[in-house]
Amino acid sequence: MATTITKTASTSVNRADPELVDAIPSLVDVSNAAKALADAGAQQVLWHPPIPGGEHNFDPLCEILPIGFVVIVDDLIYSERYYRERDFAAIARVATGEKFVEVHVTDVLEWAHRSQKVVTSFEAWAASNSIRLHSSDPIEVHQPEEIGMAYLSKQEARELLPNLRNALVVTRRLIETLPEVGQPGHDLSVRWAQSLAGVAQANMAIELGLKILGHLSDRGHVQEVHDFAELLNVIPWSYSQEAEEILIPLRWRNDRFINWRVLSSYGDERLKFRDEFALVNDEYLTLNATAAANISLLATDSAGKQLQTKARLQIEEVISQALDLRSQLKTSL
Repeated sequence: MATTITKTASTSVNRADPELVDAIPSLVDVSNAAKALADAGAQQVLWHPPIPGGEHNFDPLCEILPIGFVVIVDDLIYSERYYRERDFAAIARVATGEKFVEVHVTDVLEWAHRSQKVVTSFEAWAASNSIRLHSSDPIEVHQPEEIGMAYLSKQEARELLPNLRNALVVTRRLIETLPEVGQPGHDLSVRWAQSLAGVAQANMAIELGLKILGHLSDRGHVQEVHDFAELLNVIPWSYSQEAEEILIPLRWRNDRFINWRVLSSYGDERLKFRDEFALVNDEYLTLNATAAANISLLATDSAGKQLQTKARLQIEEVISQALDLRSQLKTSL
């Protein structure tokens, strides 16, 4: 069953550039892609807008936002999800004349549960913000007892704790090993590059800490959001006020945040935002690392109350690394 599309494709492109105009996805492109995905075995095809606060919001080269699809299949071997997404995306790109396409693949059981029960998930957001372009009758399939992704928002939070610990560890080690200017083989550019890596890792910790708070609040989409301001919006008042105060020193032009974990991955030679890169120095690294430690401790406070003994050791490891990072800042910068 197909749906007539009445929604306008989203883009932030400068229409004076003919090459970029050719790259703008049209509604015909969306329809062609949906048909191709259905022909390739999709049980349902949903078209969604760009994710508010998603990664492409930080890509300075991203003149065209991707066409986003959710492909629901009858049965999915979860270990093969990446390959199914790659293959479906390739099919959609061909159907659109090589437009920018992203595809998330799930199956009937996983979609039904996460779109309805895991409020902070991408699936729940997509269910409320998508247009169904194709739907066919489901076939009888063997479904596993467990779905491939987290079953509850609290489980999403718990699974992020080891990643948060690791981000704190890497941040501390990068600060601890900052090369002194004048050492053989080191100059200002080497120290600057490692400082940038430290800021990026600190921002990874901040993002993960905010996501843990967001998942535990169970109030809105968290999973694919990278913008600190967007994440603050889904944190309960009991934590959001303190989190905002922690992050105030990181606000920049137009009162916005920069997520260096995303931005730094594109390379400064490709960036339009050279003023932002000029910010990176020892003082700015200290501000970001301090915020990372404090947001992490805030997240463990909420996790300790809600996850209790199930994640006790993981919570203790995050607390230990956050305190170690604080101590390192006192001696290194």
